[in-house]
Amino acid sequence: RGLSWQFTQIRSPKINALCLPGGKICIYDGIIEGIEKVNIKGYADLSKEDKIAAVLAHEIIHAEARHAARKIEKLFVINLILIGIKICTDIFINVFSANADYKQMKKEKVYYDIAKFVTDHLTTLFTKLYILAGSRSQEYEADKYGMYLMKDNGYNPKAALWLQEFFITRELETSDWMKKVYDIFSTHPNAKSRLEKNKETLSEIESDK
Repeated sequence: RGLSWQFTQIRSPKINALCLPGGKICIYDGIIEGIEKVNIKGYADLSKEDKIAAVLAHEIIHAEARHAARKIEKLFVINLILIGIKICTDIFINVFSANADYKQMKKEKVYYDIAKFVTDHLTTLFTKLYILAGSRSQEYEADKYGMYLMKDNGYNPKAALWLQEFFITRELETSDWMKKVYDIFSTHPNAKSRLEKNKETLSEIESDK
């Protein structure tokens, strides 16, 4: 898309990489150190460059696919809808109260409180869950097409599998139900799910040869 690409290494032990608007990509020292030091069985054929390419290719796809901008666009539309719902709810309650007697007014107060709770809290919760689900979908998309980008530029896409194996070694052990709750409220799918998806993508790439 003609982006002005800029790659920056951040001096921090944090294990992370990120993409900023306009093609600005940052990779932290922590993930580079992990690439250099962590050996995982079954990936001896990968070079340091392959592993770094797996990180960068993922972020490049985020930029090319306008993932951050698409999130903002969705939020804008959803917020307009929520404002419309709130306005309609207020109008309905005001019209109803104008023609209500005392008993009806008491009922109306209950209805108003329920409506306010729904518009102020539940809709916000559902909006956040919807955005988070979209964010996880974007991560899968960046993983998949990042692997194709690696292959097209001479890097081994198997490194994307190594990357998820590396993240798995960093995950805390917890109960299955806690993992499910975490997955619902997380911006990223869990590493095991991403690893399985990446294995499918690698099979696709190898079958295309």
